Amino acid sequence: MIEQQFVVEQLTNVAIFIAITLAAVIFLKAATFIIRKRFEGASDKARAKQTTAIYQYTLVIITIFVLVVVFTNIFKSTLASVGILAAGLAIALQRPILNIFGWFTIVLKQPYAIGDRVTIGGSKGDVFEITMMHTNMSELDDDTPSGRMISVPNEFVLTQPVTNYTKGSPYVWDKLSLLITSDSDLTKAKRIIKRASSQATGGLMKELASKWTRIDGRKIESEPEITVEVPVVNGASAAQITARYLCNVREKKAVRTQIYDVALRELKKIKGVRLK
Repeated sequence: MIEQQFVVEQLTNVAIFIAITLAAVIFLKAATFIIRKRFEGASDKARAKQTTAIYQYTLVIITIFVLVVVFTNIFKSTLASVGILAAGLAIALQRPILNIFGWFTIVLKQPYAIGDRVTIGGSKGDVFEITMMHTNMSELDDDTPSGRMISVPNEFVLTQPVTNYTKGSPYVWDKLSLLITSDSDLTKAKRIIKRASSQATGGLMKELASKWTRIDGRKIESEPEITVEVPVVNGASAAQITARYLCNVREKKAVRTQIYDVALRELKKIKGVRLK
């Protein structure tokens, strides 16, 4: 009789648990539908997608918490074995747990968002998706899309250096260098490289210098900087002329190419200047 009563009690508990679980699933689906409708048509698609994900994951976590509480109350007699199992799972799921903490860090501190160009550890790319476990990026090879996708565990945000090239402003300092022989006319070469750099970036630098000074008093160079070093190449000295300038991070390679094309074309016309 006692055994039958125990079986009935356990079956009742299981039925209650299943009913609560089904109710939770229905609630999650309804809430997700409402959230998606709320952000449908938003102008900032990336931001809307991330906010929707935050709401969805928060609802999932709350639902799981409620189910754990209910589960604990219903199956008190089996808590000892469940506790041992939970300890084992905590060790086995250490990496996923770190990924979840990393995701919370991304959501709360926002070191990057969808659309940003970042380097996480040794991986560089444009972020197009942030899930609870991974950050997915379009890989960049020397600032050129490689066509591959990188999936970086979110725990890297906690353990690896993160560089965001576009947060706040997409403009970064870049530079290129040209080598000429030590007996070349350095003044002419510097003038040509300065002109080529100014032609590609001068307008942008003047605009940014004026804008940033007006907004927050920041002082930056309004035209490209030209520096000269004398390295030893293949046992012989040379002159290395370097142009340093501001450009959009997504246009770095195009700007370099433009400067090189103009500078090389002009240098070849000048007597007394020889490329190394």
